[in-house]
Order: sequence, then structure tokens, then C-alpha cells
Amino acid sequence: MDNKATSNKMNVKKKSKKKSSKKAVIKQETEQKGPRKLHAPTPEHPLNVVVIHGDPTKPNKILPGGRWDADDFEAVDRLKDELSRLKQYRVVYYLCNHDTLFSDLRRLYKQGKFDLVLQFCDEGYMNDPKGEILVTAMLDALRIPYTGTGTHSYGFSIDKDFTYAVCSSLGVPHPRSERFAEDQPLDHHLEYPVLLKPCCTDGSFGITQKSVCKNSSELNEALKMVRETFHVRGPVLVQEFLPGKDVNFGIIGNPSNLQRALLLPITEEDYSAVPSHFPRILGFESKWLPQSPYWLIKSVPTTLSAEHQQLIRDSSVRMMKRLGYRDYCRFDWRLDAKGNPRLLELNPNCGWCEDGHLSKMCATAGLSYGQMLEAILNSCVHRVLEEQKENEQVGFLSMDDLLLRFNSSNMNGGKQQNEEHKEEERKEVTTEVKMVTRNPEEEKKQEKNPESIVIKLNPTSKQGRDEPTKHRHIQRSKPLKK
Repeated sequence: MDNKATSNKMNVKKKSKKKSSKKAVIKQETEQKGPRKLHAPTPEHPLNVVVIHGDPTKPNKILPGGRWDADDFEAVDRLKDELSRLKQYRVVYYLCNHDTLFSDLRRLYKQGKFDLVLQFCDEGYMNDPKGEILVTAMLDALRIPYTGTGTHSYGFSIDKDFTYAVCSSLGVPHPRSERFAEDQPLDHHLEYPVLLKPCCTDGSFGITQKSVCKNSSELNEALKMVRETFHVRGPVLVQEFLPGKDVNFGIIGNPSNLQRALLLPITEEDYSAVPSHFPRILGFESKWLPQSPYWLIKSVPTTLSAEHQQLIRDSSVRMMKRLGYRDYCRFDWRLDAKGNPRLLELNPNCGWCEDGHLSKMCATAGLSYGQMLEAILNSCVHRVLEEQKENEQVGFLSMDDLLLRFNSSNMNGGKQQNEEHKEEERKEVTTEVKMVTRNPEEEKKQEKNPESIVIKLNPTSKQGRDEPTKHRHIQRSKPLKK
């Protein structure tokens, strides 16, 4: 009986050890020390992708009705259908629950469930356009590779006035504008007509046909519309109204490697179906109100001269490179009264829907919607692979590697280094003080001034280094004992 009991206990211990060892192996495999390396995708070895988009369960103040409607769900269905056809990429999750977005990303990436993120959350975190920067910040914090512009650079695009400042520094033409804080009167110095627009909104939010103002009265009405109808706070821009054509240019790729980038054909907007008394402007109505005449605007190939097209391409590439935008971007231009192009806005991480401007430019180039999506993913993967290659060449260490080396050096050689350092300090600080041999004359001097004693400093000491041997007087509070 005793032998059976002991053997049973030993078997239980062996099983428990096997289970614990398996758990340790699983834990070691799932825990990642730094960002995982990507590989070039092939049909045999595709990359696993997670798609992030807006949360359909939460309010969205930009959308008509304030929530997702049938068109929004249809856009996501079209996205899913096209992504499922790609051979080199396999979508494993669509993450749209923003309440658990960070924890879901961390858990799935730590478990090795996916390789990169297709970041299509242009609606922003919690469906707030200003919160898109929070989505990229999450991905950066988790060190997950993702498509589109990064957190640091994306912050530049939020403020239109800042964008114009960068244009000025690079010599890129742009409309004259004046910025006014929320509590400032609109005492501008521009000639009418002018355009009033919020300084930090997206999707033409706060811009309508009433934003084109011919006098100060209309300007104040436009400001009232921004504050009371759209409930937009913060600074606004009063900008000269450019009466020429709306022109769009798009890039899929990165300025660091233009040979691999897709410089899409330039398109312009056709207003022929819009009543002639309506201002020519791509405002909120053209993007969100199907019942508006502005909904009838179409994108067509441009008729601009070759010189103007080259100016638009060169200036856009310089802006994209200067601001650090990545993978894909759209540039909105408009012609002034003399027919010269001026840059209105930059749109990193622009609209990805099939009926968006980027997709229309791709269609002009003969690319399908699915090919556009694949080009964005390819651009991201190539960029990440190049970054990995550069890091390997310069011996780049991740933060985890740096901490590991730092801790190990402290554990192994830290004590010895500390002792050597202390010994050096002792040598520097230690001063050899020798009493001068007394003689009768010195004794007489001490009797006259008993509070003074002459000492000699060693020239190798800290106080006397690089100096000849000399005498100094140190005052004593009491006379020395003889």
C-alpha cells in the first residue's frame, strides 16, 4: 500500500511538472520582447492583419443623424469583401469596440495572432475626429506596426494654420489666411469674398455654402453657424476665397522611396450639375448630405497644364516628406483668380471608402478598390522592412534589450566598477598633510601668533594638483598644544 501511494504521488508530481513546463513554454512563446519582425508576404506565407475602424455603437457628431447608417455598414462590408480577395494578406480580426480596443490589441499581439494593423479609424477614437491621434498612440505604445501616418506627424495636420506655416517655410503656395481665437473679433485685413472655416476640424465639418462671405454681415452669420449649428469651439480661419478649380492629388507610398510610390493622376471637381448661383465649394453638403445639389459633384481627370501639374506633384511630395506623412496621403489644391494652384489642405490617413477621393484617383489610374487597399498594405510593409534593415545595420537595440544589458552590467560588474570609482575618488580627495619641522625661529613665530600653523600640501593632491609645492595658512579656533 505504501509503495502504491508513493508511486501515485510521484506520478502526480511528474504530471504537474509537465503541465508547469508546458505553461512556461507557452508563456515564453507568447511574451514578446520588443516589436516582432515582419517578413515579406507571399501567398504561401501571408501576413495576418487586424483592421481598426470606427465604433458603430457610439454617437458620431459628423454623420447625419449622429450615428452610423446603412451607408456606413455597406462601406465596411465592401471593405471586408475586397480584403478577403487579397492573397498575401489575411484579415484575422476587425476591431471596432473602442471600449476594449487597447486591451484587445495588446492581448492579441502578445499572443502572436497578427502581424500588423490596417489603421482605418479615420473617425477617431470613440468616433471623435480629434481622437484619431489616440489610436495611433495606442499602436505606438504597443509597438505594433500599422498603416498610415504616425502619432507625431499626424498631430501636425490637425491645425490648418500650422500647415500653412510649413508651406511658407518650403515656398509652397497657399491662400492668405488670418487666425482668430474664440474670443477675438473677426477684424481681418483681406478683401471680400472670404472663406470662414474652423481651424482644427476634419471632413469639412463646419464648412458649408454659407461659409463663403461677401461682407462682414455674412461673415458674422458664418461664425454663428460654426458655433451654434456645428457646435465647434476653438480658433477659426478667415481665408481669401479662391474662385478657381478644385484639384486633388494623391500618393500611395513614401517620399523616401518615390520609385516604389504611386503618384496618382491629378483630378478636378466637375460642378456642372450644381446650380450656377451656388458657390463652388466642397463643403459639408458634398460629403454628407445626399439630398444636396453638391452631392452631384463628380471627379474627372484634370485639364491643368503640365507645368501646373508638376508644381502640384513636387510641392505635395515636399510637404509629405517635411511633415513625415507615411504610406498614403491626399492633397487638396485650388486655383486662384489667375489660375495658379494653391494648397488648401493635407489629408494624411484620408478617407478609405470606395467612393472617396483617393479611390476615385486610383480608378482614374486604372486601379481597382482592392488594388488600392493592397497598395497601402504593401507600402506599410516595405517601409517597416526597410526600418528593420536599417536598425540591424546600425546595431539598433530595442528598449527591452537596453534595459537587459543595463541591469546585467549592474549585477555583474557594478560592484567592481563602484569600488574602482571610490578608490579613484579617495586618491583624488586624499591630501597628504605634513607638519613642517620645527625650528627655533618658527616656534617664536607661533608664540607671537599661536592660532596660525604652516602646513605643506602635496602637489599630487586635489587642491595642489599641477601646482608647485607651496605653503598655506589655516586659521585655528584654538592654539595648538605643544
